[in-house]
Amino acid sequence: MQALACQALAPPRPQHMCQSQQHGTGFQLPRSRPRPASSDSSRQHARQAAPRTEWKLRAADISTAAPSKAGPSQEDAIELLKIAAKEGGVPTTAVAEAMRVLEKAKVQAADWKTTLGGAASPGRSWKLIFTSGEKRVKDAAKGLAKGGGVYVPINAVQRWDASKNEIENGIYLGHVAALTFRGPFDMDGKRLAFDFNKLRVKVGPLSKEFTLKPGDFGTKKEDARKGDGPFFLFAYADDDICVARGRGGGLAMWARTPPTWNLQAGIV
Repeated sequence: MQALACQALAPPRPQHMCQSQQHGTGFQLPRSRPRPASSDSSRQHARQAAPRTEWKLRAADISTAAPSKAGPSQEDAIELLKIAAKEGGVPTTAVAEAMRVLEKAKVQAADWKTTLGGAASPGRSWKLIFTSGEKRVKDAAKGLAKGGGVYVPINAVQRWDASKNEIENGIYLGHVAALTFRGPFDMDGKRLAFDFNKLRVKVGPLSKEFTLKPGDFGTKKEDARKGDGPFFLFAYADDDICVARGRGGGLAMWARTPPTWNLQAGIV
């Protein structure tokens, strides 16, 4: 998979910043929304005219920060990852650091199976946004490098269906073609173990499904011991994003996709 390098935007530093430092790298999030001066009467009129619109951060509001002794908070890490998922453009080292922050925070899992797979079929779909490979994660943890990773430039989408304990992992080229793997999964706490037993190839309106034999395409071998198959160990999950470490040791972030986006992107 070709990596898509996203360049960092470095605007002038706003006030009230939260700084982080992990091996010489950090990110900044503005902590307050600038408010234009207005009279009491105009503020009262604004409240009556329309409901208040909450301020949303943009990727351009984030810049790398000077080293600081204080690390980023869990809340800042979540907010930064949501900006990266929605807009891109967030420095790759900051995205990777935010994922590590959530992993170290040991967030308590609160029915993440339903969060990931919904309460009814066909479940929920999640687009792969960002990956940081095993070597980068290990080097960053040892202080040998700044970490980083890549934004995923194609539509790689996972679908988890909690009602059926089913996973589908696919690469989609719009409505032109798709390659998907499907199979069962089992989730215990933060650990989601899975395997694939079906392969589907789609070209235009034509679709063909094949049954996979044990060991095909990296699936579990017939004589594999329990727990030897592929899995994700989730560090965080909510209704917008999720972060997990794969069996290979790398970290990844997904963003949930709505049904309308799925239809437009050919995720069917």
